[in-house]
Amino acid sequence: MGAVSVEAPTVDSKSASSLRTFLLRGVSNLALATAIERVLGFAANSLAARVAGPQVFGAYSVVLTTCNLFSTYAGAGIGSTANRFGGQDAPDSPGHHRLIRHLMVSSVISVALAVVLMFLAAPLLATSVLKAPHLETALRWAAIATGFAILIECFRGLFIGERKFKPLLVCCS
Repeated sequence: MGAVSVEAPTVDSKSASSLRTFLLRGVSNLALATAIERVLGFAANSLAARVAGPQVFGAYSVVLTTCNLFSTYAGAGIGSTANRFGGQDAPDSPGHHRLIRHLMVSSVISVALAVVLMFLAAPLLATSVLKAPHLETALRWAAIATGFAILIECFRGLFIGERKFKPLLVCCS
């Protein structure tokens, strides 16, 4: 048997430079979007703690954590899926339109599932799990926020996958 020689692909300096520019732009936009999201979250939590006081802020934190729990499970990794397949096809191709259609259907189902389950579970969560019946109304309102969290995760993943960083900064910060 003869030996097979495999040569490594060569990369010219122009394509290496454009790759560096692309990566630098993408990483800096993602870092900026993440920083804005974290700063705004910190500001909102600080304001809520100062204005509402420790007891109300504790209830707010429990409701927010419950909302995050439901959105994580009901979202079922839709952001990662959108990220993975978002840039695979050209924007005007049938494959891209099919992906958008599937993401929309999956998002609507996930949002409906999360909102309905959290809304129906609110009395049980408030009374039995949290031992705080006064949180039932807040948990029901948080069900709507859970749906928005799933949609934002889907959009975030799609924008990252399609390398659309400006809409990412506007939509998901």
